[in-house]
Amino acid sequence: MDERILVIEDDATFLETLLRLLKLKGYNVKGAKDGVEAVEMVRREPFDLIITDVRLPGGMDGIEAVSKIKENGNSKIKTMVITGCADRETPLRAIKMGVDDYIYKPFEIEEFLHSVERNIKNLRLEKERERYVNTVEMSNKELVLLYEI
Repeated sequence: MDERILVIEDDATFLETLLRLLKLKGYNVKGAKDGVEAVEMVRREPFDLIITDVRLPGGMDGIEAVSKIKENGNSKIKTMVITGCADRETPLRAIKMGVDDYIYKPFEIEEFLHSVERNIKNLRLEKERERYVNTVEMSNKELVLLYEI
């Protein structure tokens, strides 16, 4: 699979578990321990999906990290939040920041993988649509030029 996934999680054991699970499914994955590191990684290299915990060390939580990443010209990156937070404000804040998916811990592996696969599928569909629109626009321009001659 060509899609690149960044997992942001401060619990080293849980991060390693998610990275291993995603690698076993054939994904190209990297991990970051906090939001600041994640924002820097996305500045240096492209990612298609970001999976983040809400609570992260370093003064920037996962939702803020997603917001900063999307502000930096990466608005098409798909984003998933995984969290143990059970309050009502956090999911609403995540939605307002443009998060694509929200999963509560503890979760079933199947639920997690289904969410990852759904987000990757949506990303592929959006890319295909963009290619189709570009092809149609190019064809229209060629037709206009052809008939102007």
